[in-house]
Amino acid sequence: VSEHITSDSAQPYTGQLDTVNAWLTGQRNEVTARYISLFEAGEYSHALAAVEHFFWHTFCDNFLEVVKDRLFNSSLYDANQVRATSATLYAVGLQILKLYAPFVPHITETLYQELFKKHVTTSSLHATRLDENIAGHASQEENAVMHHLLDIISEVRKQKSAHQCSLKTPVTTLFLHGGDEALHRALAANVQTLKGVTKAEHVCFDIQALDASRSEKTDEHFNMFIALN
Repeated sequence: VSEHITSDSAQPYTGQLDTVNAWLTGQRNEVTARYISLFEAGEYSHALAAVEHFFWHTFCDNFLEVVKDRLFNSSLYDANQVRATSATLYAVGLQILKLYAPFVPHITETLYQELFKKHVTTSSLHATRLDENIAGHASQEENAVMHHLLDIISEVRKQKSAHQCSLKTPVTTLFLHGGDEALHRALAANVQTLKGVTKAEHVCFDIQALDASRSEKTDEHFNMFIALN
């Protein structure tokens, strides 16, 4: 993460966020609102639990895994998408430190000084203000698309595990079955992200539904057929 926190990423992104970044921004706004409400009510342990779930599940397990390929193979992606991802990583990463600060003040201050201080004027994390809302959160439709992306990624991992394959094992063709044309268009707009996470060489869409996801592996090919629920 640290190598992608730069002076450029510290500048707010003013363009329209793509599905993944808009989704994380919305999740960040929701957990911040819940955190403030719980803190004001004196429910400190519940406030910490909300931050923990957001950090480990939403940010680490989902967001970082989805955008990792964007950051390390940026030439394969739209430049604005990469810029938006870096800015989102910076903004949400800093917010996570602020949310954790009352509970682990020393380590959060150390991380702030190491990663963020060079890009801001505030001398200490504990002198910063908690940003309550960031513009650009996902619409209901974008959230639905993001959930489909996460479901697809989860199913691909499950299929690879069933074949005792590394998650880095290439998939020859990823067939996505079911859904409608609107969903296919939305997923197609994120096809490079899907390829980057699943290591799929090709992604194909088919309106015909499947009862269950499956995969076929030979010495030459590793194809997956994923049911869109």
